[in-house]
Amino acid sequence: MKEKISVLNFDTSLISKQDFRQEVESFCKEGKLKSILFLSVPILEEAMASEEYYEKVKRFQFIYPGNEDVLLMHPVEEYKQKGLMMGEGYLEEILEYIEKSEKTLYLVGDSYDKLQAFISYCQQKYSQIKLVGSFVGGEQMDDAILLNDINVTCPDVILTAIAPQLQENWIQDNLDKLNGKVLIGADVLVKKVIADQVEQYERETHGALFNGCVRIKERIARHFIHKMFRASYESFMRLQEEKLGKRRFFVKENKQ
Repeated sequence: MKEKISVLNFDTSLISKQDFRQEVESFCKEGKLKSILFLSVPILEEAMASEEYYEKVKRFQFIYPGNEDVLLMHPVEEYKQKGLMMGEGYLEEILEYIEKSEKTLYLVGDSYDKLQAFISYCQQKYSQIKLVGSFVGGEQMDDAILLNDINVTCPDVILTAIAPQLQENWIQDNLDKLNGKVLIGADVLVKKVIADQVEQYERETHGALFNGCVRIKERIARHFIHKMFRASYESFMRLQEEKLGKRRFFVKENKQ
C-alpha cells in the first residue's frame, strides 16, 4: 500500500514495509541515480525560513517521513492502522536489502563520531554488508576529493548523515556528478539509530528509575517543540495559501 500526502507542499510518500522494499530494489536496478530524502522537523523549519532551500528540497525525486513529528498535521494513527511506515523501519529495510542482495554502500557524514557510531551499528546488525567507503566532511564539504572517491568505488547506495540544509544542498548540487544507483539523505534516520543505541546503554548502566526520569523530561521537551513547530507550520501554510490563492495542503492527494 502507498499513499501520497502533502507535507509543507512537499509530495511525500507513505508506504508499507513490503512495498518500500520493492521500491528500493527497483531503484537499485535502474541505471540513473535516484535521490531520496527522509524529512525531519529541522528540514521543514529550514525550508520555511529559506525559499531557495525550500526549492532544493522539492527537487528530490522521492520524499518519505523521517519520523512521526513531521506528520503532526495528519492522521498518524490512521496511517499506522493501514500498515504505513512513519519513519521506523525505513533504514532497517534499506540495510537489510543491501546486505541480502550483496549491493554496495558508501557513507557520507559531517561528524566522525556520528559516522563511526553508525558503522558500529551496521557491523553489529548487518555484519555481511559491503561498505566500500566512507567520508567525513566539515561545514565545507570537500567536493572534489569526495566525488572522486565515490565515483571510483561506484557504489549501489550512497547514504548521507549530514546536518539539515548542508545535506540537501550537497545532494542537489552534486547529484549529476555521481556514479551510483540511489542517493539517500537519511540523517534523521541515522540519528535515531544512534540515539536508540545510547538509550539502551544508559538503561543497562543506570537502571529503570533513572531512565524513567529521563523519558519524562524528554516527553515534556518534545511537547514544547511540537507546539512551537505546529504554530510555525500553520503560519507558513497560511502565507502560502494567500500567495498561491488556493488550498492544497493537509490533504491526501492520491492512493495507489
